[in-house]
Amino acid sequence: MTPVFTPMLMRVTTKREVLNLISERGPLKDSQLAQVLGARHQQVNQAARGLEADGLVARVPGPDGVIRNHLKMPGKPSPRGRGSPPTPPRAAMGKPPPILGPVVVGTQISRDDLRQLDFAGHALQRVPSADVPEAGLIGWDTLGEVPRAPGLYCFVGEHGSPGDLRIFYVGMTTHLWMVTKGQLPGGVARGGQRYGRPKHAGETRRRVNGEVARMTADAWTFTHWLRAVEAPDERANIEALLRAEESRLIGIWELRKVGWNRA
Repeated sequence: MTPVFTPMLMRVTTKREVLNLISERGPLKDSQLAQVLGARHQQVNQAARGLEADGLVARVPGPDGVIRNHLKMPGKPSPRGRGSPPTPPRAAMGKPPPILGPVVVGTQISRDDLRQLDFAGHALQRVPSADVPEAGLIGWDTLGEVPRAPGLYCFVGEHGSPGDLRIFYVGMTTHLWMVTKGQLPGGVARGGQRYGRPKHAGETRRRVNGEVARMTADAWTFTHWLRAVEAPDERANIEALLRAEESRLIGIWELRKVGWNRA
């Protein structure tokens, strides 16, 4: 006999999946949950509201005004408080099967948002001869004219609907040429500083390169966004300024939770 899946059964299943994802990844927007689950935004929104009514999730506006779903601490009573007990937290339900392996949802952003912050986009051009296949790493060139200045940079991915951009990583550098071209304008080469040449790159650059490679294989298109910062007189001041702005952007976009930045 073929089972019949009613809309109510689908909604209950999604509530469980939503709870599992929030338990694993921390606070997430409805749009981020929908992307990972492959569900309609309306379905995820209904499930999240149901979990809030069960006392398992708190829906709290973030710094950008968009609501995020936070897992409530276990042991707090459900507001409903009668009938069958609420759905138990993830730890009590056991680990669900993985969803396409490790999934990072990134933070939704627009090109206008980035341009208002003085970032300029640069396409990445594959360089297969620079691949490191045994490590799952790929080679690329960052195209276009790069500022000869210190600054900030980020990796932005696009997949599916045109204009649906996700920001995954933000970094700072005292030489934008280093992270894009691997050398200073005068010709001094430091290959380990470059993201698109992973063979000799440092640990962080190889890790980010691996994430780009994994998602590129899944039909994502990535761009490298750069923002030059005017340097004050003393080198120590520019580094402090860059680190403070890097930290601010990581916090605004929550990239330690839904991106590739690490503490």
